[in-house]
Amino acid sequence: MAVAMRQRAKFEGWLKFELAARMGTSGVNDVAVESGYDGSLSRADICFAFQKRPYLLELKTPNTNFRTPGVEVKGRPLTKNLASITADAEKLRTGSGDGLMAFVLFPIPTGDSRWHEYLQRISKETGINVSPDGHCCRVAVSLGPGESCDAVVCCFPVAGR
Repeated sequence: MAVAMRQRAKFEGWLKFELAARMGTSGVNDVAVESGYDGSLSRADICFAFQKRPYLLELKTPNTNFRTPGVEVKGRPLTKNLASITADAEKLRTGSGDGLMAFVLFPIPTGDSRWHEYLQRISKETGINVSPDGHCCRVAVSLGPGESCDAVVCCFPVAGR
């Protein structure tokens, strides 16, 4: 994670396969990567069954433009990253079954809460209340000697048709 954080590099592909591998060893069944929604041209990042219920999971790894010691300075348009979360949530609404939208927002300066405003935008655009306390957790990431930042991991349900 530190390599991705330092470079503001997205890591959705790696995360997808890491999650799928862990799901396969933790009581989750029928795990499939890039599997199609029923009767749709859309594909979910991960499809799985848990307690005999099917789920569709969409993942995003939006990088922020917050200045953080130890992280490369790059101008990343966060607006497009947030729009991609909203678009995937809408895509989940077209599936039959339970949908989960999960994302890792990074890098976040340690102790900074400005990311809450991004959740408010996602909530407004999706019509789903996404809260810092109910849907997210902060993870500290060491970037090297004396430097660290946070990543915010969020997941919220999206009802299908």
